Parts: sequence; structure tokens; C-alpha cells
Amino acid sequence: MRTSNDHLAGLFGLGCMVAPYMTVVANIRAWDLLALIDILTAFLLLKNRLVVGKPRNWKEKIRSSGEGPSSNCSSAQNSLPGSPVISVVPSRVLRAGIAFVFVVEATETALSSWCFTYAVTVLKLPSKIAALLPTTFYTTFTCMRVILIPLSTKVAPSTLVHIGTMVVVTSVVAFFILTAQFNAALVQETRDEELFRQVIPLLVCLACYGAGSCPLYSMMLASLRQHGQLTARQAGLYDTACNLGIATGLWAPGLISMPSFELLGGLALWLIASSNSHRLPKSEVH
Repeated sequence: MRTSNDHLAGLFGLGCMVAPYMTVVANIRAWDLLALIDILTAFLLLKNRLVVGKPRNWKEKIRSSGEGPSSNCSSAQNSLPGSPVISVVPSRVLRAGIAFVFVVEATETALSSWCFTYAVTVLKLPSKIAALLPTTFYTTFTCMRVILIPLSTKVAPSTLVHIGTMVVVTSVVAFFILTAQFNAALVQETRDEELFRQVIPLLVCLACYGAGSCPLYSMMLASLRQHGQLTARQAGLYDTACNLGIATGLWAPGLISMPSFELLGGLALWLIASSNSHRLPKSEVH
């Protein structure tokens, strides 16, 4: 499950790397291309449904909460009289995980959705240079999957969460300072070559941000499972918090400046992670 999440997030990152340049090259027509892809995908799904038919064993797959083909057998075995009771994730641990993933998705979505607009409207960068900001973030975010997949088999998920959180906190503080300095030294008539050199520190900052935020969603989910089995309700609450965080990240930077929003999000992640370190097994606290 952990590896599957990483693969899906990697594909998502590839799409986010391409998106800014679609906007620069095709402008408003980029929406037409996306609509065509959606229609084609829907047609293929409909064709598969009509030709192949209804998916088999879908109820069993949903009830197993994605734990693999053996979970049905194990749950049936554990329901027998005298079988050991499988512990579920404690409520206090689940609440921390829900709060954490909400903030993670809100800050990631805000950055990926708004940094191009912020760079063009506030930093006054040309669109070709502004497109480098989200692309840099998602390049390192996606490439980190290649490292994370084998690394997660050797390093505890909670350790990866703490390391990623510290990298994100450092990055958002640097991003807040760098954007303030950039605005103070903003020169309208600067050539593109000089502008690019001035933007390099911002790109390095966003590259670190992408690498640090990459493991947070999947590794927090894996960390929760170290405390017990996630029930369908608990998994639903976790994913709901994730989706609410995405929705928040789409509109919140319209009310709060993006650097300030990212800074607040990073500090919230640090508070949640540090205040819940004592609830991890002693062998996993680093």
C-alpha cells in the first residue's frame, strides 16, 4: 500500500510538472486539452464497463480497506471465538494524523496552485521564468519518489515524517525571507538573464520544499498503521482531511499572502509533529 501511494503520487507530480508549461504555451486553450483528455478517459472507462462488465469482488476489496488479498481471510479468522483481537489506531493518534495531513495538503496545494500566479502578479516575473517555480517544486517532489520507495523499506515511517517536516519548516521560513527580499529589491527593467539569477535561491528553496514534503502523506499513513489497524471509518476520516486540506489550499492564499500561508502551515506541521513524538515507539523517535 505504501509503495502504491508513492507510485500514484509520482504520476500526479509528473502532471504538475507539465501543467505550468501547458499554461504558458497554450494559455486558455490548455483547458480544452484537459477536457479532451477527460472525455477520452471517460469514454474508455464506459467502453470497459460495457465490454468487460461489472468489476468482480469489489465489495470485498472495499471492506478490506486496501490491505491486500489476505485481509479478508485474516478478518474472518479473527472473528472466530477465541481469536486474538486486532488493536485499532487510538483516537488521539488518529486526530494528530488527521490534523497533520490536512495541513500538509493545504500547504502543498497552495504552493502548487498559486506560486505561478504569485510569481507573475507579485514578483513581476515573466511567465517563462515564473513557470519554473511550480516545475522545480514538483520535479524534486516526483524524483524523491525514486529514493523514497527503497528508503521506506529500511527507515521507519515516523523518522521519514520527522525529517520531511524539518525540511519543510526550513524551506517555508527561507521562502518567506527570500520573497520579502525579492520584493524589496524588485526592479521592473531587469533583463531575463539577471532575473533568472535572482530567482535561483527561490528555486533551490522550492526544490528542498518538494523533496521534504514528498514523504509526508504516505509515511504519516504508514506511521498510523504502526499503532494498529485502520478501520474503514478511520481511513475515510484520514482521506477526508486530505481532501479538505486540498480544498483549503485552493482558496486560502487568495485571502492570505502565499509566503505567510506557507509559513503558518510549516509552523503548524512542526507543532503537530513535535507534540506527538512521545506517542511513537521509543525505537522510532529520532
